Amino acid sequence: MSKDLPLFYVPELNSERFQYLVGDEATHGIRVLRLEVDDEILITDGRGRMSSGVIASKSKRSLDFELLEDLEPEHKEPGFHLAIAPTKNMDRLEFCVEKCIEIGLGKLSLVICQNSERRQVRVDRLQKIAISAMKQSRAAFLPDISEPLPISDFISHERSEDLFIAHCRTGEREFLKSNSSPACLLIGPEGDFTESEIEEAVANGAKPVHLGPKRLRTETAAIVGCTLMNL
Repeated sequence: MSKDLPLFYVPELNSERFQYLVGDEATHGIRVLRLEVDDEILITDGRGRMSSGVIASKSKRSLDFELLEDLEPEHKEPGFHLAIAPTKNMDRLEFCVEKCIEIGLGKLSLVICQNSERRQVRVDRLQKIAISAMKQSRAAFLPDISEPLPISDFISHERSEDLFIAHCRTGEREFLKSNSSPACLLIGPEGDFTESEIEEAVANGAKPVHLGPKRLRTETAAIVGCTLMNL
């Protein structure tokens, strides 16, 4: 797979020979990349499919392409699930989401905690950032991003993945290490989880962990945790 070819996200990608780019993807191809007929491109549906194609025709608002062949994705689907309390500053959360997806993120959940300073999040904005990060990292899997929900509701859900909770309070905690099986890491707000939230998580199977000797910002902790889980 050529690393020089531009990658486009087409969620409706199918087996038809001729398909098209519209919306933001078409705008990027026409106005930014200035693609012309016969230029080669890569296309992904965000669900693991990666294909090559060539521009067949163009207009002011759309690009038609001919589907050539399916390719083997460079990266496997990430098994890491991040559950994070949104930061007060949205720029920090957006930066965190971008970097975690570039590193390797399979799913993102937003949890509201007692100490949360932000309870409303524009998930549509995060989804656009996720698409951009997926393309930047040449990945074929777009992480699912869920609407914010109370941490108690999130913790009580049945899951097949291992659950870890990173916190700065006293008590026995292990250093977070790479996990061979699917795993979810809980990262709290700037004021950390409360004792009762930690106790509830542990009661529901979560393992307390730390990310090193220093106290980290929420977004930094998430990026460090994501990196450790992808080693």
